[in-house]
Amino acid sequence: MSGRKMRWAVCTGSVALVCTAVLAFGYWRAVSRVHIHIGLVSAESSTKGAPVFNAELVVRDSAGNELARGRSDDRFGIVRFAHPQFGSCESEENAASAEGRAKWDDCISKKFRWQAAWAPRVSQVDIGLEGCRLFGIPLKLTGRRDDWWLWWVPLPHIGGDPLTEFSARISVLASPCQARSSGIYD
Repeated sequence: MSGRKMRWAVCTGSVALVCTAVLAFGYWRAVSRVHIHIGLVSAESSTKGAPVFNAELVVRDSAGNELARGRSDDRFGIVRFAHPQFGSCESEENAASAEGRAKWDDCISKKFRWQAAWAPRVSQVDIGLEGCRLFGIPLKLTGRRDDWWLWWVPLPHIGGDPLTEFSARISVLASPCQARSSGIYD
């Protein structure tokens, strides 16, 4: 093989290796970082679709083992799951400083990795709200990966730090105490 062909082969191989490494990193980031969004909404006729506040959730696997505990907040009804060590990262999120942002980045990164360990195994949820406790409600989280192959594109609406998002919607009737879940939004 001539020197020119050898340089061409090395250059082509290097470019292919770098591209593969960039894509592999994006895929790894997407599967190792998970955000979970569970919409807990009222099915009452007078408040249909309104968020349910201050509800406690316990997600479980198919064997009934507890995977995580969460709570819908009292402001927006957002369900936040609390990491056993770091919590839900709310205090860090509310800190309005550069140091607070760094603490939030660290906390949310740890929380995303923790959620990646159990989110695909969720199959049921227990819900507790005012005067109503529901156990073993079937729950299928629907997963969607970001466009992980575009993570390196430096544009505001394309690329960025990739992650996988799992979502579900649970409609709750407080009286009579009932719930219905769906893996996708209606």
